[in-house]
Amino acid sequence: MNIGIDIDDTLNNLSDILIEYGKRYNKENAIEYEIQKDKYDFEEAFGWNKEQEDNFKRQYIGKCLSQATIKTGAREYVQKLKDEGHKIFIITARTPDETIENVQEISAEWLERNGIMLDKLEIGCEQKVDKCREHNIDVFIDDNTDHCKSVHERLGIPVILFDSIYNQGVEEFNRVYNWKEAYKLIKEYDNK
Repeated sequence: MNIGIDIDDTLNNLSDILIEYGKRYNKENAIEYEIQKDKYDFEEAFGWNKEQEDNFKRQYIGKCLSQATIKTGAREYVQKLKDEGHKIFIITARTPDETIENVQEISAEWLERNGIMLDKLEIGCEQKVDKCREHNIDVFIDDNTDHCKSVHERLGIPVILFDSIYNQGVEEFNRVYNWKEAYKLIKEYDNK
């Protein structure tokens, strides 16, 4: 099988470190706002306007992407999938821009440092469905409900929604809380 996997809050715990650095940024800039951990959008989550969001990214997003911890079991279960002959395509919406140009390098280094074995890294995938189609993905794993919906609706392939504080209430996908559960579901799809 060809398996498509997101990085942020799927392989790693990016939300945790974003909140940590978001609090620091708000304190440094005297922004009084109660951080909304269940919001995906920076403006809603941290109370920032576009200029503040860009400043935060210039200052901290590279550190956040580099320092995010790996999810428990991610390395082991991705390795099991590779050992079983599956192909692993990392498909992320991380995009180089004026706030962070070296996102490809940061992403590749993080994956290597954390022992994530893969066949291909695709960055800048705002529309993940295109890369899923290009690589004939059989099952797709992400924490973002919009990506899951578009991939499932347009390609008709199974998607696995990795649980996150900001994707609660979505019932249409198989939700997993850890990599052991994700692996078990992938095995079920593989045996069909």
